Amino acid sequence: MVNYENKIILPFVYEDLTTIYNNENHFCFAQKADEQFENYDRENGELLTFKDDLLLKFGIIDDAGNIIVPAISYMNINNFIDGKAMCFDYHKDESFVYDSNTKESIYAPEDLQGETVRVNYIRNLMGMEPVFY
Repeated sequence: MVNYENKIILPFVYEDLTTIYNNENHFCFAQKADEQFENYDRENGELLTFKDDLLLKFGIIDDAGNIIVPAISYMNINNFIDGKAMCFDYHKDESFVYDSNTKESIYAPEDLQGETVRVNYIRNLMGMEPVFY
């Protein structure tokens, strides 16, 4: 990332770097994982992102280059609120919250039934409004 004076703010070492909604000082970055999916339908799949046949994992970095959330999410991180990032675990097929203050990954309890209930549990941890579908 460079500023308007062409000064390098963040080095060109990430596969992707995007802004996070309503967050000027933090960015979602992507790194290649050591995972390759040979039977994944990339044309119809909207979930996973690949580079050079390797899966990308996403994290959060601040504008000083400090990694706030390690590359643990299998989807782009769009929500980072009060130090909490909404992430996605492809292997468990569910969202979770990573708390950058405690370094804890928080999943919905196993006994919560139904996708909407589980998603809203995570959204509540993030301080977001529930969804209905």
